[in-house]
Amino acid sequence: MSDPFDCLVPIVQEKNIADIFDFVAKGQDVVLASLCQFKKEFLNYDVWYLWGGGYDGELATNFLADLLFEKEVYFVDKNPKRQGKSLYHNIKCISPSAIDMKANGVVIITTSEYAEEIKKDLETKMFPLPVVDEFIMILRFKYSVGHSNTKSIVINNINKLKERALNVEKLVYGERSKQVLFGYLARKYNPRYEYVDIIGMDGVYPAEIALRENDIAVCCGAFCGDIIESLKKYINGSKGRIYVFEINSVYYSHMEEIGIIPNDKVHVNNSILGNENRVLKANIPKKRKDECTYEELLGSEYIEIKSLDIFANLNYIEKDISFIKLNIQNGQKEALYGMEGIISKTRPRLSVTIYQWDKELMEIMEYLSSLVADYRFILRHHGRDDELVLYAY
Repeated sequence: MSDPFDCLVPIVQEKNIADIFDFVAKGQDVVLASLCQFKKEFLNYDVWYLWGGGYDGELATNFLADLLFEKEVYFVDKNPKRQGKSLYHNIKCISPSAIDMKANGVVIITTSEYAEEIKKDLETKMFPLPVVDEFIMILRFKYSVGHSNTKSIVINNINKLKERALNVEKLVYGERSKQVLFGYLARKYNPRYEYVDIIGMDGVYPAEIALRENDIAVCCGAFCGDIIESLKKYINGSKGRIYVFEINSVYYSHMEEIGIIPNDKVHVNNSILGNENRVLKANIPKKRKDECTYEELLGSEYIEIKSLDIFANLNYIEKDISFIKLNIQNGQKEALYGMEGIISKTRPRLSVTIYQWDKELMEIMEYLSSLVADYRFILRHHGRDDELVLYAY
C-alpha cells in the first residue's frame, strides 16, 4: 500500500501555515482509500487484537464498528486497571500475555503515541502475529479535521481551520511565535513529524514575561508544589507574594508536608479559579500523578470554584496583581472570564497553557484583545508535544 502521508511531506519544507491545510485537503481521498484498504485486509483475520484501550482505541472501534460483530475482537493493554474490563463497544480488554499466538490473528496498534515503540518491541521479541501500526496514525490524521465522511463537509472544516490558523498567526508577536505555531500545526496535522524535531524546545519565560522580585502573582494549577518553588526564586522582594489555587487536596497536603506552606509569601487556596463563586462535585485523583496512573483511585469530592475578581476584591489585591499563570485543563476560558475586571484594569502579564488550539487559542486571544486592545501575544513550547503556552503582556 502506498504511504498516504507522502502527499503531505512538502509542508515541512515550505514553512507555510496555509500550505499545511491545503496539503491536508489534497490528501483526503488517498487517506480514506487507505483506511478502506485496511478494513479489507483486516477481514482476512479471524481474531483482532486492538493494542491500546485509550482514546485512540475508541476512534478505531468507531471506524470499524460495522465489522466488529463478524470477528473475535479484544483490546490489549498493559494497564492492569483496564484488563478484564469491557471497554468501547463492549470489547473485553486482556493483557499482552493472553494473546493467542497460534490464532489467525492480527495486532492492530490503537495508540498513536506509542505505536512505533510497541511495534519495535514486538519485533525484537520475534512476535509471530502480524502487527499494523500505520492504521491508527492515518485514522488520527483523518479525524483531526472532523469525523464526517462527506468530502464537502471535511473540506469546509479544513478551510475554517485554515482561516482560524491564519488569524492566530496575525495576532502572535515575533518570528519565534510564528515558528512555534507552524511546528505545532505541522505535527498535529501530519503524524509523520515529531513536533520537537520541527520546532525545538523553549527554555525560560520570554524576557517580556519574566518574573520580577515584587510581583503579586497568581498561580492556578500548582500541582505538587514544584511550580511554586520555581516562582519563589524570582519573586523574592519585600512586597512580592504568590496566591496559589490548587484543586487537588492530595497535592495541597503534599505541599504542607514538604514545607512549601505555610509561608508568608505563599498563600495557598484548596480551590480552583472559574467565572463565578460556586461549589460542585467532581472526580479528583486521590494520589499524586507521579505515584499512579491518572485513571487510578478517582474519588468524588466537593470542590470550591472562585472568581479571581471576587477573591482579589475581598483580599484588597485587585489593583496589585501583576502576573497570572493558568494551567487548568478544559478550564482556561472560564477562569479568564472570572478575572475580567483585573485584566482590563491592571493588564497583568499572563501565562496560559493551551491544550486545544482550535477550540481555545483563538477564542482566548480574541477575548483578551477585547479587554486590552494592545495586548501582545507570544507562543512558546515548553513541555509535551501537544502543549502550547500563550503569553500576553
